[in-house]
Amino acid sequence: MMKNTKVICEKCNGVVESGEDLVTTTLFLPVVAYHEDCFVDHLKGSRGFILSGVPINGLYSNITTILCVILAIISLVFFESMAILFFASLIPIAYRLYSYFIYERPLKNLDNH
Repeated sequence: MMKNTKVICEKCNGVVESGEDLVTTTLFLPVVAYHEDCFVDHLKGSRGFILSGVPINGLYSNITTILCVILAIISLVFFESMAILFFASLIPIAYRLYSYFIYERPLKNLDNH
């Protein structure tokens, strides 16, 4: 049985109750969670460099992750001399997986019960 993990909003410190209200993004380097409304409010007052402004759990990031997986496979198979391309493509994949397992998956388990 999985322990009851709460996802806490970075802005208001409230508990994010559902996956529909969850937005994850990077705050400089770490991945943080927001309520959807708190994320929009924080973006309005952000400086731009620290908060990426692009949700990790959004459609754009999902497409980017798929493209990075394809790029990683292609660069691993065909471009031995360009190993940096392989490792660079792992960064968005790692962020997406981290966001899923740390924030989204616990909320999906709560939504299903």
